[in-house]
Amino acid sequence: GQIGIDNQLLEKPTMAQQTAEQIVLLDNGCLCCTVRSDLLTAVKKILEKADTESANKLAAAGHTEMQTTSPVLDGILIETTGLADPAPVCKTFYADEELRAQTRIDGVLTVVDAIHFVDQLQ
Repeated sequence: GQIGIDNQLLEKPTMAQQTAEQIVLLDNGCLCCTVRSDLLTAVKKILEKADTESANKLAAAGHTEMQTTSPVLDGILIETTGLADPAPVCKTFYADEELRAQTRIDGVLTVVDAIHFVDQLQ
């Protein structure tokens, strides 16, 4: 919809106890139109936060080198509207050298309304 509520739902105290996710809401335009600097900035901030948390965990454990423990960040999920073309969002990750080096796209998932899908294609 026009108003993003997912971030508000996930930030409720009851959910905060169950999850370790970081929610970043980009509500100032369509992600599907172009390679977006705000998307680049948001993903880079998520990566920086994960790097800092990893370094802090290592320091707290008395280690200076990476150990074979589970990573602080194991994925980034980008949810778009039902009308978004995923290609420009994917292109954002290939267009920026830093993101290209630190991330990879595992896949693109599309969810459709099974009842109305065929009619909407016409």
